[in-house]
Amino acid sequence: MAEVIFPIEWPEVPDDPPGRAYGGHEGHGIVRVSINPPVEKRFYRSWKATLRALFSECGIDVGQTVVEQFGRNGIGAYLLRVGKHPRYGLVSAAVASGPISLVATYEMGNLDKAKEDIDVFAEAVRLAEIRSD
Repeated sequence: MAEVIFPIEWPEVPDDPPGRAYGGHEGHGIVRVSINPPVEKRFYRSWKATLRALFSECGIDVGQTVVEQFGRNGIGAYLLRVGKHPRYGLVSAAVASGPISLVATYEMGNLDKAKEDIDVFAEAVRLAEIRSD
């Protein structure tokens, strides 16, 4: 059986659906991760367009996007965005698509921890992978 590894070393927040949640400790924000079946194959001009469409379909709102980054990780291709949201402050979200799809979001805790948190979140997205037994 395959397992998705999202390497973030924050404590897991119990009973916080959907998916798994991490953080909320010592002023840090909250990261939520959900694993879903693979997305239906689509025919866009590029894999970047496909990821942008998936991001939109998930209904993720990061407010005003200040960073948009594409890459490849152990799941497949990913799109990571960081934004300034009028209600939530600094937020970040990522989608990854491959044999499974991953949706991960970060919501800010204390402002003084936000940059560090977003760096940790972005690194976890870049290092996410699928491990088989």
